[in-house]
Amino acid sequence: MKIITARQNNIQIVKDAANIEEISKGFSPDKKYVITNANNEKYLFRTGDIKEYERKKIEFQILNEMVKRNVQVQRPIEIGILEEGVCYSIFSYLEGEDAKKLLPTYSPKEQYDIGIEAGKDLAKMHTYEAPNDILPWHERAMKKHSKYVEAYKTCGIKIKNDDKIIKFIYKLN
Repeated sequence: MKIITARQNNIQIVKDAANIEEISKGFSPDKKYVITNANNEKYLFRTGDIKEYERKKIEFQILNEMVKRNVQVQRPIEIGILEEGVCYSIFSYLEGEDAKKLLPTYSPKEQYDIGIEAGKDLAKMHTYEAPNDILPWHERAMKKHSKYVEAYKTCGIKIKNDDKIIKFIYKLN
């Protein structure tokens, strides 16, 4: 278990854990744990493939920028290499419920207010400029759409009026 290795590697938050609980939700292949210390402070501990380490370092830096902009995000605490082939990161843990389940139970006014707050955070996020080596979002999206269209054209399955769909996709450009 990666938690044991983290303890052996003297990662203080893991060493000081009063409770460690694995999280199985989410789409990431990372292993995720909620670590609670004796003061009842919670942290998110993630382990992942070392191949993703450089990307995770960039995400870590971006999260630091979001914290500086007062965006409601997890606070990045530590990132590093745990063992050969495995990297780790530690973040503050944000308590919450699954919005997909919870949001429909709120009144339209409450949903609207939540949307307004999310929009404010999104506006703050957009004050962060992407690095120069990253293509603009629209160009990346169109590249992806083109790849899907080419895959569709060679898959052997045809949809009625597919030419109209393809024209629409390229009209977005």
